[in-house]
Amino acid sequence: MHLYPAGFVGLSDVMLNRSYQDVDWLWDTTIPLAEATSRLAGTDRVWVLHNVGSRETVAGTDIGVLQQLGFTVHSSLTVNRTIVTELTR
Repeated sequence: MHLYPAGFVGLSDVMLNRSYQDVDWLWDTTIPLAEATSRLAGTDRVWVLHNVGSRETVAGTDIGVLQQLGFTVHSSLTVNRTIVTELTR
C-alpha cells in the first residue's frame, strides 16, 4: 500500500496497528483480526492475504472470524506464495 498508494485508494488495512513510518524498524505492526472487527462496520467486501502454509492459513482463523461476522468466501486465488481470498456479505 505504501509503494503504490494510487492502487489502494479507498481501501484500509483494518489490522494495522502502527505504520512502519511510526516505528524504529522496517515493518508495520498489526493486531489480530479478532481484535479489529469493529473496524469492519459498514464493510461488505474484504480481501485476506495469507502466505501458503502459514499458521493462519492452516488454522483458518481469520476466515473463521469473518464468517462469524456474516462474510462468505466469494473467490480465492494463489499468486506465488500468497493466497488472496475475497469475502463478501
